[in-house]
Amino acid sequence: MEKYSLKNKRSKITEKTAYHYFVKAKLYRFISYIFLAMGLCLFLYIYFQNYAGSSTLPLHNPLILGLFLIPFLPAAFLFFLAGRLEKRYKEMMKKQA
Repeated sequence: MEKYSLKNKRSKITEKTAYHYFVKAKLYRFISYIFLAMGLCLFLYIYFQNYAGSSTLPLHNPLILGLFLIPFLPAAFLFFLAGRLEKRYKEMMKKQA
């Protein structure tokens, strides 16, 4: 019968947790790319529907520039989360090594 020490149990827990962070970070990064593509399509649709003839018209109203950035917010948030999770994963891997 094998005996597990506390150190061995912690090693297994941190390995599973590190793998969880790694998979979650990659999933968030992939989904953020999808949101980025959707945000770009939405931005282009809004821009060409409203300002196709005048390219400087949105520059006169700062509110419109803010509205153009809204479709990219979900992608930016997921990129941020993915970066935090990748940082945690790298820290856990350094501790194990």
